Amino acid sequence: ILGDDDLAWPARWHRLEALHAYHGGIAFRELGEFDKAAEAQEATARLDPDPNKAGISQFCAAVEWVHHALKVGDPALIAEKLATLRAAVPALMALDGSNADVRRWQKANCPAHLLYSHWLAGVKYDGWGADMGAMQNLPDDLAGTFEDWSKVLSAIDSFGLSETGFTPLKLADKVLRRDFHPSTTALAMLVAAQAHQAYKLNGLAKVLLRAIVNMPG
Repeated sequence: ILGDDDLAWPARWHRLEALHAYHGGIAFRELGEFDKAAEAQEATARLDPDPNKAGISQFCAAVEWVHHALKVGDPALIAEKLATLRAAVPALMALDGSNADVRRWQKANCPAHLLYSHWLAGVKYDGWGADMGAMQNLPDDLAGTFEDWSKVLSAIDSFGLSETGFTPLKLADKVLRRDFHPSTTALAMLVAAQAHQAYKLNGLAKVLLRAIVNMPG
């Protein structure tokens, strides 16, 4: 369960505490309590004796704070937490890349979260092109796992959805007006609905799902 049989006490106990906090964070995220999820990830980062696991959790906390800001809907808070997320990248990249978990976060999870979080906020950032390129050219051992992420992000980018202010609400409007190819649009809609349902924007989810039902082909 602890994953590190060679750990001695009290490090072993701290690892157990860290795992408890980490999975608590996952539960809070599923409940839409993103501030509590972020605090749980921050606790994991403090408690975990493994610097790689702690570093990943610190980045996860930054992601969850963005989710919280999006749920609150305060533009100033969103901008602040997005800046914090971008500032968290160097520390993640400084972790041991030979570690499989770290490598997965550095190569795939990190650019995916950056791209998607900024799109949800309707904000384009300087690293958009580089991160999109990373998701479209993943190493072979990661490409299969992140295939869905890559497809959705590619769809967002190819239709110009990365432009400033193009939020999922505007995507829904364009979808309802049949501006895009149905198969790509449906894929983007499903992910938008999934994300925003967690932010309690159930009205948007219903609009998107209705558009899918009425989509030809």
